[in-house]
Amino acid sequence: MRKPALALLSFLLVGSGSNPEPLVDPVADPVPMVAHTVPPSSESQWGFGDGGSYYLVGKTTGSVTILRASNIPPEPDRKPRPAPRPVAEFKPVAAFLFFDPRNFTVDQAAIKTDPDLRAAASRAGVPLYSVFSDESEFAGPTWQSAIGQTGTPCLVLLDKANRPKTVKIQTAADVLEALK
Repeated sequence: MRKPALALLSFLLVGSGSNPEPLVDPVADPVPMVAHTVPPSSESQWGFGDGGSYYLVGKTTGSVTILRASNIPPEPDRKPRPAPRPVAEFKPVAAFLFFDPRNFTVDQAAIKTDPDLRAAASRAGVPLYSVFSDESEFAGPTWQSAIGQTGTPCLVLLDKANRPKTVKIQTAADVLEALK
């Protein structure tokens, strides 16, 4: 049985050959080309589940496809979201008094060295530093931007995330008010 099957297969392979002539002669029988709009075979979709159903929404067409499956287990109960808390006000962790060394006055020197300000900052739990704005440690763009918001003299307060809050000061009372 094997020999007749091989003989038939070889006859089909050798006898068929390839047909060099095209099926349609484009010169003798011209066929006009016609453009067709074909709907997309796959479209970007958003998907979400609800219970035992899964919904697919086409991003371009907006068509909705619903897939229902009885064998999909329901989603497990999730913990309820925590109740929203009010936004905490700015809580400084450090305070910097900046002065311009070129325009440093006697009144500013009194603020810079005032022991009552240091004691008030200590009671508030905020260390207070008095510095000149041209010191190399404060030459970075973040510091200079914070100082540039109000100019000197100013008080720059930093929170836990190192976000600055700049307050323009003129007197020691301005510093005490900002530290509250």
